[in-house]
Amino acid sequence: MPAGRPPKRPGDDGTASPSDSPSGTGKQKAARVGRGRGDFSSVVKNKLSSYSRTGQACDRCKVRKIRCDALPDGCTNCTQLNLECYVTDRVTGRTERRGYLQQLEREKTSMLTHIRDLEKLLEGKGVQVRPWQPSSTQVSETPLDLEAESASKSLWTQSGSSWTSDANDHARSSNNSPRPSHHFSLPIHGMSTSTSTSTMAPIGRHLGVAKDIAPLSSIDGTQLSILGTRIDITSFGAPDMDGPPAGISNAAPLYNKSLQSFCNSIAKVNPSRDAPLPSRYDAFRFSDFFFITTAPFVPVLHKPTYMKLLSRIYDDPDFTPTKAELVIVHMVLAIMYWQSACRNGEDPDRRAELNNLSNIHYHWSVDKTWDLAGEMSLAAAQALVLMATHCRSFPKPGPAYLIASLAWNRVIESNMHRAYLGGHELTTFENEMRKRIFWSLFGVVVSLFGRLGKPMPIRAEDIDVGFPIAIPDECLTDEGGITDPARIGESDCIPALTSFRLSFLFMDMWNSVYSARQSPDRYAHELRRVEQDFWAFHRDLRDQLRPDRPAAELSVHAKYLDCACYEFLLCLRHPSHCATSDPAIVAENHEVCEIYSRKLLSTASELARHKALDTTWYQMTVYVAAIFTLLASLWNRRTETTPADLDDLKEYMDMGLFVVKAILKYIASDAQVLDQITSVIDRTIASIEQEMG
Repeated sequence: MPAGRPPKRPGDDGTASPSDSPSGTGKQKAARVGRGRGDFSSVVKNKLSSYSRTGQACDRCKVRKIRCDALPDGCTNCTQLNLECYVTDRVTGRTERRGYLQQLEREKTSMLTHIRDLEKLLEGKGVQVRPWQPSSTQVSETPLDLEAESASKSLWTQSGSSWTSDANDHARSSNNSPRPSHHFSLPIHGMSTSTSTSTMAPIGRHLGVAKDIAPLSSIDGTQLSILGTRIDITSFGAPDMDGPPAGISNAAPLYNKSLQSFCNSIAKVNPSRDAPLPSRYDAFRFSDFFFITTAPFVPVLHKPTYMKLLSRIYDDPDFTPTKAELVIVHMVLAIMYWQSACRNGEDPDRRAELNNLSNIHYHWSVDKTWDLAGEMSLAAAQALVLMATHCRSFPKPGPAYLIASLAWNRVIESNMHRAYLGGHELTTFENEMRKRIFWSLFGVVVSLFGRLGKPMPIRAEDIDVGFPIAIPDECLTDEGGITDPARIGESDCIPALTSFRLSFLFMDMWNSVYSARQSPDRYAHELRRVEQDFWAFHRDLRDQLRPDRPAAELSVHAKYLDCACYEFLLCLRHPSHCATSDPAIVAENHEVCEIYSRKLLSTASELARHKALDTTWYQMTVYVAAIFTLLASLWNRRTETTPADLDDLKEYMDMGLFVVKAILKYIASDAQVLDQITSVIDRTIASIEQEMG
């Protein structure tokens, strides 16, 4: 051994190492291979448990050469002085705060728990999320695993590092996918999407139940969201739509437009109230207004027959009308009182008086609902349709869905969706009225169910009844049917006949493009098909009803129909309902929605200037959706926005706010929802200005 070199430590058995022998040929000790990693750790832990020292003092105690204890979150000396306890690792040289790793572990555990809770919440909403796995996770995959992964890739959509899928589609696919005998977690990081551009997007998007996608989501009933802000369009003060105040029993008499008051009246909880008819002059005056303003869109009544009924009620003391006939008269008055109240915003006292009269006649009619449901006459069906029409015009949804469903069941029970006469039989008065009743209610039901996100109660294949014939009411009698065939096409209800065809297209759209079970390929096909049907309808519409026609009485009606057409295209192409990620279709959807949102707001502002807006929650939702669509469209290309683009957006935002103010002037008692919409517009425009290129 060289001089000055210390002797080597003997082995565990007390013998010197082989290199210590002069010849180097000593017997070598065999390596121990039976001890696992866990065995070494347990030995070290057992030894440490008997030590009284930490093994490594913190930096402060080491420098000051004082005793340091082993408290996990900091030694006693540092804790008493309210100092962070830092330790420099003697091997790596890295300085860390004592307890740092323990804190990270606690935070990781807490975040994992939070992630699992969010995954469960999404699953409850119909979105399945692949469980999070760390990027370092190594999983051995069998051929069955790889086959299952390949089969399921088309069902998942990647968003950042997460993968989502519609739960229903995933469940259906899993029934047909190979199942490995043992569960293996599919790797997430590094997974490539399908090479097809038509990858699956979250499904289950009916208007009203759409998944939220940034920056714009669809309408969720009466709610819209943009850039993280959610607005309820019906979040305005409307005491006439509120139920009993807190602390008051639901059984307390209530006669307003709320759902609770409707249920109380229909269930006879509300005491029956007398609703005296107005003077003969007022009754006929309001009835004439009804056939001028409402009947062109809801031709459920035959004017000569109704006027004859009204005359007999007022002029014939021996005449006893049926309950259905009386409800018809009371509902006409309720509708016109309410419409007059909406147009008398400048006189609050007169408005309140007319609204109260409307509620009196409305609740008198609701009290007779079950009598109407049990009567299989045309008059009973007409009365129920008038009630559904009236409820649809309320400032908030209220009882509209309930009464529309009841009326729909009554109409279907009477087989009004089926052809009443043979193909070669001449039409009759009863046949035409059945068609008018069915299609009038059909328009209410489709618009109401679609906006609230409810499934359509009928399919196109279930309907074989034709549309009503366009004939003036005076040329249609209950004795001889059509008396003057030469006047076919001159009807005052041409707007209604056109809207019936558009409602049929709406139903087709809800049942196909917005179906709950959707695929990218089917979505693209149905989108093109429905759009082709719409433009075929639109070509005929322009021949019948053009806004520039000289007939002044059709100008406002034509603008209403134009708004309905723009709404249809906005719903059909809305980006948040796109079931494919095909870039061409997505870009086309954005472009179409932007174009027709502008046209919708422009036409609505014209109607507002003429005080002819449809002042309903339904239309309010459509107008605000158009506003948000334009905002989101410019936000998406904010880095390419020019000052001219921003000025154009501000102009249309002013139009939209003008329309919203005009509606709220008639139906709301406060400006809460207006303030919310204005705030969203201002903040979004400010953000666009900051990020403009």
